[in-house]
Amino acid sequence: MTQNNKKVVSAIITIEIDSHSFDYEVSSNIHGEVQQVKSLFLELPEAAQRLTMIKDLEIIKPKIEAWGKLFHFYVPAQLVGMRKGEDLQPLIEELVKLRQSAGLSPKSHHLKDLTHPWHRAFWKESSLLLAAYNKDKKDKRYGALMFLFQDKDEKILFKVIRHQSEHPTSVAEELLRAKIPILSDENKAAAYRALKSFPSEDTRSFLLKAYEKLEGNESKMFSSILYGLSAYKDEVIYQLTLDAWKSLGTKRWLSTNFFFAIFANFEQPEVIDIAWQGLTKSDASLQSYDLLKDRGISDLAIFEAIWPVLNSTRDKNNFECLFETLSKIYINGNPYLLPSGDEILDLYQNFFLIEPNLSKYYSISIILHCVYNNQFPKRLYEIFQEENITKKKFALMVSANLLQYNPKALPLPTMRKKVEELITENTSPHFYTAVSLLKGLAIAQNDKKVITQLLEVLNIENLHHFKHILKAINEIMREIGYEKAVTKPYLKLLKNTEIVKNWEARNEIFIALKMSADQSVFKWLEQRFAIRIQDDFHQLTSSGNNDFASYHALMEGLQKNINTHQAKVKNKRHWAVRFKDWLLALMHQGKPYRKQ
Repeated sequence: MTQNNKKVVSAIITIEIDSHSFDYEVSSNIHGEVQQVKSLFLELPEAAQRLTMIKDLEIIKPKIEAWGKLFHFYVPAQLVGMRKGEDLQPLIEELVKLRQSAGLSPKSHHLKDLTHPWHRAFWKESSLLLAAYNKDKKDKRYGALMFLFQDKDEKILFKVIRHQSEHPTSVAEELLRAKIPILSDENKAAAYRALKSFPSEDTRSFLLKAYEKLEGNESKMFSSILYGLSAYKDEVIYQLTLDAWKSLGTKRWLSTNFFFAIFANFEQPEVIDIAWQGLTKSDASLQSYDLLKDRGISDLAIFEAIWPVLNSTRDKNNFECLFETLSKIYINGNPYLLPSGDEILDLYQNFFLIEPNLSKYYSISIILHCVYNNQFPKRLYEIFQEENITKKKFALMVSANLLQYNPKALPLPTMRKKVEELITENTSPHFYTAVSLLKGLAIAQNDKKVITQLLEVLNIENLHHFKHILKAINEIMREIGYEKAVTKPYLKLLKNTEIVKNWEARNEIFIALKMSADQSVFKWLEQRFAIRIQDDFHQLTSSGNNDFASYHALMEGLQKNINTHQAKVKNKRHWAVRFKDWLLALMHQGKPYRKQ
């Protein structure tokens, strides 16, 4: 230990936990390595603690203890700027003074001076991650680790915990374990799941102890802890999982992702039996399929188990999940096992009449695509012709979905004509599905006439329909190119007060104009903004910074497209610079621009 390591500073740190303030005496050496933490509350006799915290002591005490451990991680992180916050400042200020007196800058360290293994690993890894970020700003590992040290924003914390599941950094393992007691239930569950990515004996023991402390198998943390334990393949973990599976009864199907993550590691006979049971259960079907295939079970045997249940079920979730499993048989190269197209279409239609609000259309569409035959358009038109509203919706939806997988699966011309009539009826219950079908036809046939048809039915009085059409037009243009016919009506729409006030509609128009290389867009920007900057733009930006981002993106997109197309636009640099200068001027008038 160097002479500097013997220098220690202390400070009283106040931490707010569940709306209560608690004081800690924290001491650290010159390098930010915490030497000792005393909770002034926990120093009190238990009787005095209970007098202070009559109701919440059992809930809050683990959090107080957890903070005692967190200082060991937070102090070095805050010393180098990876953690922000006023709570640790009394100690950080003392550390900075001590380091200055010793001729050390706040962020300069030598690994040989550090005594704690985690502290050494933190300095080494954080330096490497920062270097990687400086080289490539898309590298999110440094930012994810930095935000793991904060506690205020639950949503951000959830994202960075999940990021650790996919891109683990070694120093996050101990930090996650230490943070779990102070996390919200949602983030606590995410942290238990993330620990699967840090297999070690310490983490295994930690998860097993957390499992033992649960109050019965109904705890919210139950399945997440199991998932964390799925990194281990020993008999203790298997038996624990099997016992939990048996004790849960029918409710076990709610946590199949986590159970099967463990069962997949073992070869015991019970595992095959469980997989056969799960094959026809909503939330277990896909996992069961994968496990059975891994054990050598044929697609034929699996199909014969699924098909009768698929024909008899009346449960929406079960129907969709079984169709999803059926689609995997096709994806795995065995489409010959599937029934005929007519059988699949009848099965789907019969269930749709009972439950039209299905959500997993993609798996059903895959099956319909692979059993598609030349009679489908005729059959779908016949279904569409019936008076039943649900049948009409079914025919439109299936026709639209088929086009996503098979551009040749075109509806009959007579049906297309009927669909074009439907979009002119604002009160039609089939408006949205009709627009989706026309969108698919435009993309499949490279038909820009559809864009003109959609422009003709734009009706601001029905804002939901209006925005739906704008989105459909953008999706078409992304696939088949910009249509000049949208420019003038879109610029005109941006003068409409109702559109100006609706960010979502306005943004769809901006997205469209970004695809343009039309000189009139520049002229409009000049006429609309350069003369009356203050009044007009104040109105356009009243909903927040997103508008700055939209206009900035619009200008960048126009400039890029014009350069790409080598259009002969006079003074194009003049336009770009003028617009940029104008944005900068507005930033200094209390309207800061932050690119989203």
